[in-house]
Amino acid sequence: MENTFCEISLEQRTLPLEGGFNCRDLGGIINTKNEVIRKGLLIRSDDLANLTDDDLEILNDFPIRTIIDLRTTYERLKNQDHIPNSCNHEVHLDISSGHFENLVKQFKAGISNPKEFMCKIYEDFVLDKTCQTQYKSFFDIIQHKNRTPILFHCTAGKDRTGFATAMILSALKVDLDTIMDDYLASNIFLEQKYAHILKIDPNYKYLIDVLPEYLE
Repeated sequence: MENTFCEISLEQRTLPLEGGFNCRDLGGIINTKNEVIRKGLLIRSDDLANLTDDDLEILNDFPIRTIIDLRTTYERLKNQDHIPNSCNHEVHLDISSGHFENLVKQFKAGISNPKEFMCKIYEDFVLDKTCQTQYKSFFDIIQHKNRTPILFHCTAGKDRTGFATAMILSALKVDLDTIMDDYLASNIFLEQKYAHILKIDPNYKYLIDVLPEYLE
């Protein structure tokens, strides 16, 4: 943390990646003590599967030393990350609750509506033992100074990553309104990425968007 009153805007914190839609530096967010989170240490993102060579150079310039992938093994194999040369630590933390597959089946069968489905997923982030273990490992890693700068991500960078970011900001004594604003900003960045899905079925909006109810 830095003792300065110069807060950085969301636009300034956004990394201009051609192959990434939701990549943002947590640096520049101010907390309730008027301290500003240091730039270039913690980066949140969606997956890195479509990064261009120019994108990788941007990450090299930080330089990103650790990448924490919160996706399942299936997700990682389906869309493999493009890793910058600066990275010397790749960590895979499979954040998927024991109830996830059953919830997906219920959703596809029309038993649960999309909003209820997402609320259950977020409940599992807190209550599921596997998720608790993986998020604990996540926090253990980000506290090691020799691992920073760190980029952490899931597929869209909004749910597993959004929840992790909210916990980080809360631990750094950022106020709840600012935490929520950062969380909801994913809706702006992901609109283009998932526009084609919404054209097929508008009901998927509750899966693609983040809502205050999910985090609350």
